[in-house]
Amino acid sequence: MSGAVLSGGEAPARPRIYIAGPMTGKLNLNADVFAQAEEYIRQNGYEPVNPHKVHPGVDDWQIAMRHDIAQLVMCDGVGTLPGWQESRGASLEVFLANQLGIPVKPYHHYQ
Repeated sequence: MSGAVLSGGEAPARPRIYIAGPMTGKLNLNADVFAQAEEYIRQNGYEPVNPHKVHPGVDDWQIAMRHDIAQLVMCDGVGTLPGWQESRGASLEVFLANQLGIPVKPYHHYQ
């Protein structure tokens, strides 16, 4: 990234990376793994979008997914966590990203 300044004086927006991974059935909904990925993505110059922060306290899967998908479609990439393939929600997120031309790769490949 260049770090150039836009005409209005603000720095350019960093690319947004949505984190997709399993939550259901995981200890603390896998929050620790999502937080580690979030920090890694941030340290590598991207703006992470952690679904744990998109819908805090929402217990209904369908409502949570609606919030998540609204954020996903505004992102520049998707970073997947281990085990995403076994997750109904993460599989849906990856499918949608692929259909919309949003790049998908393991989160640690965002360097």
